[in-house]
Amino acid sequence: MKKSAEILASHFERILSGQDTKSTKEEIENLEIKKKEEINKKFSDLIIDELNLPSRVVNALLRENIETVADLMKVGKDKLVGLKGLGKKSIELIEEELKKLGIQLEI
Repeated sequence: MKKSAEILASHFERILSGQDTKSTKEEIENLEIKKKEEINKKFSDLIIDELNLPSRVVNALLRENIETVADLMKVGKDKLVGLKGLGKKSIELIEEELKKLGIQLEI
């Protein structure tokens, strides 16, 4: 019983001192990259027609070969501003729909 208590105490000591964690900065960055890749895969299957956007906005995006939400995220807000047929209101509508999905356009 005494030996078991010593082993258990040594395990708790390692946990409290942080020696049991192997997370390094590089591993954390790799996890973040993997999460972004998973998000991109998820949204690459979601076409923009499935978003609740007016047909004029969808048509303007399709003219520019933006067919999926992943394409939309790659383009970013700065390039959307310059697209023909997309004004400030259209971009606001796109951002609102993306917020519903839990994402936002990068600048």
